[in-house]
Amino acid sequence: MDSLQAMFKPKVTSLPGHIQSVYVQNITKLYSAILVKAEIEGDQDKIREVGQLLLDKLPMFVQSGDLEVQERVCTTHLLFYIFLSHYYFTMIAMYC
Repeated sequence: MDSLQAMFKPKVTSLPGHIQSVYVQNITKLYSAILVKAEIEGDQDKIREVGQLLLDKLPMFVQSGDLEVQERVCTTHLLFYIFLSHYYFTMIAMYC
């Protein structure tokens, strides 16, 4: 989780566009690893916390001057939003 938070430091947006693209791609990979571990451990709070972190922080890359970064982050943000919406809906349905 610390590694993921470190990838959202404000100075990252001053890096060249091709580096920011790699950051966005690696954020996705890191999120997947954290999610798998949290699922195995049954840590629903961690899943929510990391998901919210991504939804809150990913938009910082939208203002990048590099079009590929903008496209990658918008697509990634939308995928996370859809996944987390489905995940929350499923969790609510399980407890009702």
